[in-house]
Amino acid sequence: MRRTSYSDFLRKYANVPEEVVLLYRDMSRGLWGIGWDALSALDAYKSQMPGTRHLNIELVDESYERDEPYIFHFPDGNAGFARSIVRKLIPSVIPGTTMEDLVQARVNFDGLDLDSSWYV
Repeated sequence: MRRTSYSDFLRKYANVPEEVVLLYRDMSRGLWGIGWDALSALDAYKSQMPGTRHLNIELVDESYERDEPYIFHFPDGNAGFARSIVRKLIPSVIPGTTMEDLVQARVNFDGLDLDSSWYV
């Protein structure tokens, strides 16, 4: 299961239609950054994805069940990183101090073109 992608598992062993494989393929991108076509069937089992729950695999290492801290995910994707850098370099362009402010604040795009905004 470690060498078989979840997408291939669905095709070869669960015998689901290709439309189902394509439907599930991108569901993991929000958490893993890659699709199920690149993640193993074992990862899918650990994530309790459809088609794997009946397998009843006894895992030797169940450390995947440990509590993990919440990690912020920007709703605008990586644009949040760019906004964070701009706010650090030119605070007047994106006001605020919190993560919520970073996402919700309106950007003063005119402030990006001021001579005082350029760093050398």
